[in-house]
Amino acid sequence: KGKIVESTELTKETVASCDAVVITTWHKHNVDYRMVLDNAKVLFDTKNAVVTALGEGVLTFPNYARL
Repeated sequence: KGKIVESTELTKETVASCDAVVITTWHKHNVDYRMVLDNAKVLFDTKNAVVTALGEGVLTFPNYARL
C-alpha cells in the first residue's frame, strides 16, 4: 500500500539507544537474546522468548518484563 519499511541491524548500540525493546515474535536461531537483555533499558517479552532461550534466571533481571 505504498509504505516502505526498513529494518535495522540488531547490535548492542542499536538496542542500547532504544527507550524500550518489545519482543513480539520468537526467533529460535537468529537473535542473541542475551545481548538484547544485557543492553536493553527495558525489555518487554510478549512471547516468553528470553526465558525459553536463556532460562528462568532472567526473571530476576530488573529490566525484564514478561507479558
